Amino acid sequence: MEYTTEVLNRATGDLELKSLGDWVPVTEFGERFGVDARRVRAILHEIGLLQPEGHHGRYRLTHEAVGQGYGKRVRPKKGKYPFDVLSPAGQAYAAANWDRAVRQLEDAVGRCEKSTRARAALDSFALHRSRPMTTQEEVRWLCHHYPSLPKRRIAAILGISEQLVGRYANQRERQLAEQATRRRIHLKPIDEARIRLLRGQIYSGVCASGIDKAASTDCL
Repeated sequence: MEYTTEVLNRATGDLELKSLGDWVPVTEFGERFGVDARRVRAILHEIGLLQPEGHHGRYRLTHEAVGQGYGKRVRPKKGKYPFDVLSPAGQAYAAANWDRAVRQLEDAVGRCEKSTRARAALDSFALHRSRPMTTQEEVRWLCHHYPSLPKRRIAAILGISEQLVGRYANQRERQLAEQATRRRIHLKPIDEARIRLLRGQIYSGVCASGIDKAASTDCL
């Protein structure tokens, strides 16, 4: 999208529109490099243009980058999510540091053998699914199959913020705890009923064999 600004023409005294160049949304900028929305944000974060913000840990353009003229933080009308756009200067800066940032992200995963195995296993699992996995599903899968993998490693593998990994991981732990509680509540009366039934069967057998009731109770 092209941004413009009004400039006073001192010769005529009129306000004239001046083009500020082609500004592109972050996701669209990533498409130029053949990466998806999540990957481009991880790369721009590594470059230093984006930072995680809020409870969800979403990557947003830093205020420093805005001050340097590298982009704008756009808050659209009600009902739409805020987004960021990169200015021509921001695009040039990102492009100049792109390859370095990609190497650093790959090295961060490659230095950890467990991270490399986890990434390969997740990719293999995702290939056999009928639909793409959501970010939350990927986090939960890694937490389940690689419970000792630190959150920062999971964040590096998936290209998301550590805050977002923590949010999804905490949700998973709460849900597992709630499920365990429900199972205990559901199984308790069943177990007690089975115990009573078992005791009744044993007592019936004891009576039939003529063994003393008190002695049989002691054995239980």
